[in-house]
Amino acid sequence: RVCAVWGGIYMLQRTAPAIQVEDGRVSAVIDAAGHAIKCRWLLLNADHRLKDLADKPLKTQRAIARCVCVLDAPVLGTMEEALVVASLVPEMRSNEATVFALQQDSNTAVCPSGKVLLHLSVSAAADANARALLEPVLLMLLERAPRLAAEDQRDGAEGDGAEVGDSATKVHTEPDAATPELDAAIDGVPTSRGPRILWGVFFSLPIRSHIAAHGSSLAPPNLLSCDDPPLNMSCDDAVPRAQLLFHQVCPGMPFLPPRQEEGEGSTEGDGDGSAD
Repeated sequence: RVCAVWGGIYMLQRTAPAIQVEDGRVSAVIDAAGHAIKCRWLLLNADHRLKDLADKPLKTQRAIARCVCVLDAPVLGTMEEALVVASLVPEMRSNEATVFALQQDSNTAVCPSGKVLLHLSVSAAADANARALLEPVLLMLLERAPRLAAEDQRDGAEGDGAEVGDSATKVHTEPDAATPELDAAIDGVPTSRGPRILWGVFFSLPIRSHIAAHGSSLAPPNLLSCDDPPLNMSCDDAVPRAQLLFHQVCPGMPFLPPRQEEGEGSTEGDGDGSAD
């Protein structure tokens, strides 16, 4: 939307399978119909790879391990909270990374009515097993959910309680004994751990950086790469990343200056000449 406000042009329903290089620099993007779209700079996201680099192995050092599941009851907060964000901090003696949790209910249009969608994410090595990392955390949340619900009922008369999104939870689990009960929960079998998992999946997303991984010397100097972002609970990291790329393309130009609305600055001389 910011691009559109400042006059950017979107070419929809068109693919760009090739680029044209002249004198070592990208000069145009070639669309599927063979038309050349001239450009001075080209910015690619991590989904696109240069043909010259496609056959070279890409070594990804880091990944984001993910768990996504649909539950029949919340494990963070209550059913009255449409969105809950939490940082699950491991024990100080543990070398485990902080797990970020996002829980949404049907009011956010991500799951059926009366259910909740839970996301668990943690930064990991590229070859790490997502289930081994996040299964203990998921079971811990399932186990503590009934206890938290009982505590909320006792504390209800005293007030609304603390905001869950700002809380930090200590994680202490026993992963070796967790798998059978998680399998039972995924199969819909009631367990003593409270909420049931109606559907769930574990997977890993590699953090890709194609140009940087192969060396910038192999790519034209006016070809920039918008790499996959690291794990973050907010979009704050996106602004400095965008600013860095912007100043490479437009050095000395202001980044996201306020846009003057039509009619502003033209009141001089209007009316009786007085000003407040």
